[in-house]
Amino acid sequence: MLLREVPGTPYIRRSTPCEGGRSMSMPVAIAGATGYTGQELIRLVLGHPELELAGVFASPGGSAVGKRLDDAFPEFRGQSDAVLQAGTPAAVAATQPAVAVLC
Repeated sequence: MLLREVPGTPYIRRSTPCEGGRSMSMPVAIAGATGYTGQELIRLVLGHPELELAGVFASPGGSAVGKRLDDAFPEFRGQSDAVLQAGTPAAVAATQPAVAVLC
């Protein structure tokens, strides 16, 4: 992954070109996906052209574990077929995300 500064801003933008000139998406895992912050982060990831959900995780033993994301949260219907998993360190690591966010 190539990081470069964006002129005029304090931010760094990533550029990950692949064959054909398209950018590769960056896999993101979200632990705590059933909380408010987790849901907002899911919304942002799903709307971002260079990010993809690697996995969504809820509290182990929670009632949401095993449910499809769009069944638990209808606002994501048609946007993802992800299933909420128990948020253990091993489960998050198994999705091999480039970024894991703990909410």
